[in-house]
Amino acid sequence: MAKGKITKTSVEGMVPPTSGRTFIWDETLKGFAVFVTPKGRRSYVIQYRMGGRGSRTIRYTIGPHGNPWTPEKARKRAIELKYQVHQGIDPAQAEKEARKVAVVDETLRFSAYLETFDRLYLKARKLRSAAEVRRVLRKNALPVFGDQPITTITKKQIVTLMDQLLEQNKSLALHTFTSLRAMMNFAITRSDIERSPMQGLTKPHKPARRTRTLSDWELQRAWEAASDMGFPEGTAIQMLILTGQRLKEVARAAWNEFDFRENVWTIPSERSKNKRTHVLPLSEHMLQFFDLHWPNGTREGFLFRGQHGRPISMFSIIKHCLDAHIARRAELAASVSGGAAATVIPHFVFHDLRRTMSSGLRRLGATLETTELILNHVSGTRSELVETYHRYDLLPEKSDALRKWHRHVEELMSAEDAWPGGKTLPRLNFSSKK
Repeated sequence: MAKGKITKTSVEGMVPPTSGRTFIWDETLKGFAVFVTPKGRRSYVIQYRMGGRGSRTIRYTIGPHGNPWTPEKARKRAIELKYQVHQGIDPAQAEKEARKVAVVDETLRFSAYLETFDRLYLKARKLRSAAEVRRVLRKNALPVFGDQPITTITKKQIVTLMDQLLEQNKSLALHTFTSLRAMMNFAITRSDIERSPMQGLTKPHKPARRTRTLSDWELQRAWEAASDMGFPEGTAIQMLILTGQRLKEVARAAWNEFDFRENVWTIPSERSKNKRTHVLPLSEHMLQFFDLHWPNGTREGFLFRGQHGRPISMFSIIKHCLDAHIARRAELAASVSGGAAATVIPHFVFHDLRRTMSSGLRRLGATLETTELILNHVSGTRSELVETYHRYDLLPEKSDALRKWHRHVEELMSAEDAWPGGKTLPRLNFSSKK
């Protein structure tokens, strides 16, 4: 049994035998060796016993000479393996068990389980947030966890990921956290994991409660900008302002939801956020709005159709476009007033238009109950049956409140300070606008 110092020179200088294997056993680290085969393949091994002198000798291959196994790295790995043996762990057996687990857990690898979660939870439940949850997990979590089994994901890994995302964007961290938590809770219900690594962790960011409402001056600019954008996106934004309904409830509105004999718009339960049918009266102003934008066309399908007849989407792009048109109108308004008006409108989101209408209704004398019913907010004090009947019982009150709001918008847009630069301005190519 040849002994010597295992170095790069001694390993690469080994002469391949005509048959069998030639070994060099390290003279300083007992059980550590390198061998060469007749084909010149050199590999590092460790030899050990699991039970003393009388037990069977076991050889465990560390790896072939080359990248990454240099003599130094192989020696370091041999020391680690000898320590495992000292602790009563058989490296060869541990490797076999690891391979078994890898096969068993193939469907539990994060990459594969994400598809399971998508198919059996997001798509099966037809969640409104499905697309966003799917996007967030694929963009932020999948590159981190990859093929790691979900059973091995730790709290520390989650915390590290959240810290990294917080440095980029607080909302991004929050959405990733809630999406991961939903996926892990789903895994618990299927007994794929016993405990979620999210358990005991707090949200990385608590968003501030939104209170933004648009002033009458800002509402004028928003209405004008929407008019400049034109149909269908701009028209949809104006309908948001007039009705106060949720963005997707307006964007995906279909003509079969409108009854022009009773003059009501009925949003079915499957399209409303609270899963309750919502009846909204149509004022004379709303009827005129429909006649203006759909004068002669057949009222079938969706109101606001984009490509291939589908409802409009890509709302972030639509909002960027709206912002560009608002900026132009604000600049024109400032120039008309001699610089007395603001030239920059603070940031707002589409949902703030809904809050603006709610605030406006209250300012115009609508009761809180009527306002909440127009917005289709669910009261925790009534049964579902009572809520259903109340929606119809208060149609006159809702009609009166909406009529006042629509008159207010009409008066704003008929005021002297409305339409700076003219009522008709060309649509901007917002990508070229700052």
